[in-house]
Amino acid sequence: MTIRNGGLHNGVAVDSSGRASVFFRCKLEGAADVTLSIDGDLHFYRECHFYGKKNLVVGLARAFFQKCQFYLEKSHPQGKIVFFSQSSHISAYKFGFVFHLCEFYVVNTSETEVETAFIGSSFGNYTFYVIMESYLDPTVTGYFLGTPPNVTYYATFRNVGSGATKANVPQFVHVLGSVEAASHYSLRRFLLGDNWITKAVDYDLDIVE
Repeated sequence: MTIRNGGLHNGVAVDSSGRASVFFRCKLEGAADVTLSIDGDLHFYRECHFYGKKNLVVGLARAFFQKCQFYLEKSHPQGKIVFFSQSSHISAYKFGFVFHLCEFYVVNTSETEVETAFIGSSFGNYTFYVIMESYLDPTVTGYFLGTPPNVTYYATFRNVGSGATKANVPQFVHVLGSVEAASHYSLRRFLLGDNWITKAVDYDLDIVE
């Protein structure tokens, strides 16, 4: 299923609020601004494709993205673009975005463009991102746009691709060193996936060796 915002200006393709939502094998296409706006607890996205020019996912939610692909379009050579933004003012590690087995790309770029594509940003004073076993294209050149909030948790684990091996990984990014450490953010533990996700969709509950 494809959901598209065909407008030429700002607008949201999908607004998902509430608790315990599942998107499976969907294609979400944004316009000039937000592709997906989410709010609430227990959001699961599996094998979905996201397209847009800025802020593919925005909101305050506990959300888990698994085997999803994210395509961010760079519409201006000198512009700064970001994949995700959180709007949290809650300093409890309940809400946040976890990405597992995902792929991140920036399209419409050239070798002469300034490196200004970032994974995350924040509209509030708290942010939580975990990226595990995912592919970061060389066009992904930064982890966070701007100065991180005072309360920040940002972790990575076994990511691959040139975008994941930059030498200038910020000091605030935690590099998880073991499956045991990464398992705290598995679908089973972070989203309690074995308790509520329907068996009609595919999912991987655990981080494996």
